[in-house]
Amino acid sequence: MKKNRPAYKLSVIYKAEDEEAIEDIIFTQTTSIGVRKFDLDRTVLDREIIKISYKGKDYLAKQVSYKDKIFTYPEYESAKTLAKDQNISLKEAYDILKSL
Repeated sequence: MKKNRPAYKLSVIYKAEDEEAIEDIIFTQTTSIGVRKFDLDRTVLDREIIKISYKGKDYLAKQVSYKDKIFTYPEYESAKTLAKDQNISLKEAYDILKSL
């Protein structure tokens, strides 16, 4: 920062109606004397929660489609449960669930 002073960057994503409350927190709980603000847009794919069966047990995943392609993203808790049940790594559990 200015004159080689150390600095921290605080980023906050909030709803427009919460702006004043967020600024109150920043100005009263930090040494900040200014806030930069800008609007963000977000594109969100339609999603559906599906059940995936593996070795007789059901696990949850989000399924989305984009440009005629379908993507499946296992839920963290489901992958964690599978990893624990099968005594495998979390990454291996994700890979198994994605492949079904």
